[in-house]
Amino acid sequence: MEAVANRVRDNGPANAAIALVHRGKVRQPFLAHQERPIDERTLFQVMSISKWVTAWTVLRLVDSGILHLDEPVGRYLTNWQLPRSDYDVNGVTVRRLLSHTAGLNNGDFDGFRADQEMQSLVEFMTRPTDGGASGNVRLDQFEPGASWQYSNNGYALLQHIVEEVTGEAFEAHAERHVLVPLGMTNSTFDSEIAVTRDLTQFYDASGDESIHRRYGAVAPSSLYAPLSDLVTFLMAHIPGEGGEPSGRDVLTPETVHHMLQDQTNGAGPWGLGVEIHTHGDGYTIGHNGGHFNDPAINTEARLNPKSGNGVVVLVSGRRLLAAEIAMEWDYWETDRTPIVLIAIKGWAVAALGWLVCSVLSMCFLMRRQAQHHVPNRLDV
Repeated sequence: MEAVANRVRDNGPANAAIALVHRGKVRQPFLAHQERPIDERTLFQVMSISKWVTAWTVLRLVDSGILHLDEPVGRYLTNWQLPRSDYDVNGVTVRRLLSHTAGLNNGDFDGFRADQEMQSLVEFMTRPTDGGASGNVRLDQFEPGASWQYSNNGYALLQHIVEEVTGEAFEAHAERHVLVPLGMTNSTFDSEIAVTRDLTQFYDASGDESIHRRYGAVAPSSLYAPLSDLVTFLMAHIPGEGGEPSGRDVLTPETVHHMLQDQTNGAGPWGLGVEIHTHGDGYTIGHNGGHFNDPAINTEARLNPKSGNGVVVLVSGRRLLAAEIAMEWDYWETDRTPIVLIAIKGWAVAALGWLVCSVLSMCFLMRRQAQHHVPNRLDV
């Protein structure tokens, strides 16, 4: 954590909230702010970490028998359907949407400013007006199940499915059935609620105050959560100290186990809503988030399910800082050496070898000269 604190300070002004989790408990949280102070309950817009929580919302409906992982999603849709495609739309399933193997386009959207009218979800999926959007939601990348490609639009479609089968707005349904039962009571998918709470300020990559962007599709990237709630969320993936089951009765332990298995047939590895970082016979799980225009947001949450160790990094004002810290935690947690450190070590070994060879060569030459030395007048 001392190294993390130094890294944040060296990167210049930003709002940052970082928690190191050791055996299920937070050790030495680090907080940094530019203007208005923050604490462990201050909300950050966590961007694509939202997908991980969205996956819990969807899988709860699977556990309830309302949704089925391998049914064509068209069976759940009434007022909107996937456009015609060269690929088989019946191959688009809940499982494939959750694991980014459905073949949908990415939909890398930019969000709406406060002075812009925000589209409804159906309008967004049909013809987005978001300036950063890459077009309507469609199946145009590959035959469903044949490959892997990250897709924001896949999670926009999952949001629509949740709303279709429950008759509720996604924001309200996720709060009532996932966030509150898990104890994430300060978190919300609703931007209008978020701005009434202790929401951190937004900054660009230079550290100047920036705008708050809202999203018509909230499930992929619009969760607002504090550091404390995300630690709670991480811990829900493993049994609790008091004997609480993984899933905390929101999901069954069997479903939690299943979501952490690779669903990509080797193209990932990616589970149901979560990335899997494998190493040897173990692994860590996690998700990141980021906005690479303004505001500059970068977030990470990772967990080693075996050890109960994890890290949460929330940053406003830097684009890659959270990812760098989380990657270094992953190396540290799994006893792997970062590639840059391997390079440094390799250079050091090479330099030492060169030095040793040079010294030995000099000794050898000096010895040869001594053996063949012919005295001159100055030696006598």
